[in-house]
Amino acid sequence: MVPPPAMGITDIVHDDHVLRLGVCRNVVIPAWFNPPTVAHVRAMGRAIDNLARRHGPDFGMFDVIVEGTPKFSDDVRHELGKLVADPKSQGHGAAHVLVLPGFAGVAVRAFLSTIFLVSRGASPNKVFAELRAGAAWLAPRLSTGREAWTTDEILAAQAEVTRLHERPPAP
Repeated sequence: MVPPPAMGITDIVHDDHVLRLGVCRNVVIPAWFNPPTVAHVRAMGRAIDNLARRHGPDFGMFDVIVEGTPKFSDDVRHELGKLVADPKSQGHGAAHVLVLPGFAGVAVRAFLSTIFLVSRGASPNKVFAELRAGAAWLAPRLSTGREAWTTDEILAAQAEVTRLHERPPAP
């Protein structure tokens, strides 16, 4: 089944071989294709800060890890920890979906769960293995604010961001 349009324009605010970062209405949607650098985490933080300035706490994140190997430097871990711990960066919460198969998926889920546990964010962060499950969890949280979202709208916005045929090649 093809999801309906996201009922909004998805702006791509960052696009390289590691991260394609989109914003649709009041949701930031990072799609990761390779392990991030500190610069990528900061780009995500800027997108979240921009949403927070426009919407106050009425925003969320649908974070998708599409592919790549689970390698995170200490600097990246530290930067992610700061972002998760910042109450202005929390909004209604974040769904983190890892579509990575096998051990890579397990390793990244464990890493993210540890970051969320240690950082103790003010809003919920939950890790999923399936896109629909993550969208179904996030939609009612987003809908408590001014913007109503459905599961299918979140999936449509995510599909706009993660279209692989438009991803730039690795250098």
